[in-house]
Amino acid sequence: MVLGANKEQLMKRQLSLRVLGLSLALLGAIPCWGEDSAQPASQAPTTARPARRSGPPVMPASFDRETVQRLVDHIEQGHNASILHVGYFMRRKQHALPQSKGMKLLNEAISKETAGSKRWFVMQTLRGFAAFRATGVASDEGLEAYTAIFDQAAKAKPAKAEYQLRQAINEYVFGMQGRIRDLGLRYDERAQDLLLKAWSAYVTHVLPGQTAKGQSASRVRQPMWAAAIQDADLEEKFLPLLDKFLKSPTTPKSYSLLKEASMLYAPSNPKRSLALLLQARPLVPTSNKLEAGRFFDLLAKALEKEDRLPDAVQAREERVKLTGKGQPQLARLYYQAKNDKALDATLQALKLPSASSRDVVDTIDELSKVYSQDRIANLSAGVRAADLASNYLKMQQVRDVEHELSARIALGDFLIGQKNLAGARAALKIDHLKPRLTTNATKSYVQYIQLLLKKLNDTKKVKVENK
Repeated sequence: MVLGANKEQLMKRQLSLRVLGLSLALLGAIPCWGEDSAQPASQAPTTARPARRSGPPVMPASFDRETVQRLVDHIEQGHNASILHVGYFMRRKQHALPQSKGMKLLNEAISKETAGSKRWFVMQTLRGFAAFRATGVASDEGLEAYTAIFDQAAKAKPAKAEYQLRQAINEYVFGMQGRIRDLGLRYDERAQDLLLKAWSAYVTHVLPGQTAKGQSASRVRQPMWAAAIQDADLEEKFLPLLDKFLKSPTTPKSYSLLKEASMLYAPSNPKRSLALLLQARPLVPTSNKLEAGRFFDLLAKALEKEDRLPDAVQAREERVKLTGKGQPQLARLYYQAKNDKALDATLQALKLPSASSRDVVDTIDELSKVYSQDRIANLSAGVRAADLASNYLKMQQVRDVEHELSARIALGDFLIGQKNLAGARAALKIDHLKPRLTTNATKSYVQYIQLLLKKLNDTKKVKVENK
């Protein structure tokens, strides 16, 4: 049971970290100014020393006009683009040369460059990223830069700029869920059309190259197409393009393409979505446990929606086998599939002192949800949840305070429903936890417990009146 969580802020924080991760990973952000410390602008080299794979790039002491001009003039050398990207345009601090003037220097250099050259791709990619973040720069510049890149996508391979094209696509797609959305451009027709252009460039010029090189989803960061397109309400425009692309015999059916396509079809065509997931199943990067877990979560949910419970159980079992996680959801499916033997074995394992506290509490929560849907037909789910909660609370071990509160709520609620008011009152007693009830999350749990105690007192009052 999760209470008091600010989901939107968490998602924004995750997206911000993803963008930073892309900036560092895609740009190869490693030192080029010097081996140990920043150098004065006048001594800053224009080419990189041998790459040192540790830590972020060492920045110049000051981003003055001379330094920024030098970096722009030699942007394709070493990690100079990386330093401008991460150190100058991404940092919201006052530089010696304002970012708006730095953008003018970059634009002047672009105007002198041949469109479609590698150096042009490097500069346009930087321009697109910076325009949505730099102080004093119009966001229109970002739209213009990305439009130019995607329009010239066919020239990326001859120019040996596939890396920069992939970087631009990734940053734009992530930006549609983060910075670009924050600027109020999510529903801007230009931004939406550009997202479709990004998709076209991706499937035409990036995806075939990755497939030919055998690059797997575990090693290549893929754009989050489904999230970006759904966030921009573009499914109606996008799905016909996707359908045509998937039906083409020349389309490379990679794991990431099939998974992302499935997520896009899920709201309007769940059967098509499931078919794509099943097609992707043999391609799952099982060495990447996090990605494998996400995939089998998607597959199990899709199978459940289509009332294919035995297949959903198999998907959950495979998830547990590959990742060691997912027992709570599997326990719920065992109950729904009436596989008492497997369910009881799972619950017995969760009663051991070595069991994960998180798994125990999540399993209690899963079974309690089933019980709450129909407290008569699913009484045995409530009994099992209460039994697991009771066992958890009796164990002599230090428990996470939120886990304990969640278990007490589940047990107390069940016992109130069974008219065991004394047992419920004991379960909801939290005096011993008062010194630890200091966070907003724990306060939310306490408020819920107070509601249950009121319910308990009201039930007791009715019992007395009935006598």
